[in-house]
Amino acid sequence: MRSLKLLVIPIVLMVWVFSVPGLSYGQETWVTGLARSYTDVISRVQKFCIERAKVECELLEIEQNPPLLLEGQVVDYIGVRQRGVLYLYIVVAEKENMDPDIYLFDSQGRLLGSGRETGPVDVAVHMPEYTQKVNQRIKMFKGSGHIAIAVLAPVGSN
Repeated sequence: MRSLKLLVIPIVLMVWVFSVPGLSYGQETWVTGLARSYTDVISRVQKFCIERAKVECELLEIEQNPPLLLEGQVVDYIGVRQRGVLYLYIVVAEKENMDPDIYLFDSQGRLLGSGRETGPVDVAVHMPEYTQKVNQRIKMFKGSGHIAIAVLAPVGSN
């Protein structure tokens, strides 16, 4: 029995040593893939702002820990928005086969706006008529995985 333990312990340690780098590499790939998609979308929005509106947009809020959403799950984020400022709400999914949807509600639960895109990116636009609290509700319509969330506004508007 003692010799069996002496044999099993090194085998378990060897398996653990070789499996840990593989697990961390797997995590790195979804993070880098999501970051690549995220920066691509942000740069396209920035380019659109500069070309069409002749103004640069800045990131006001960014989610540091991208949440994992399963199909049908919902996550909410609440923020205060100033009157008369155009806000762009962006959600980016980690995989092409995912479809997150973004909805904007006021403090009384009325729908202010929503994204109209299908696919891994959804963008909603809202300009408050008064300074208000806005609830961003993100629902994973199709697929499961991590999402990245950002709020942009024109430079100098806040």
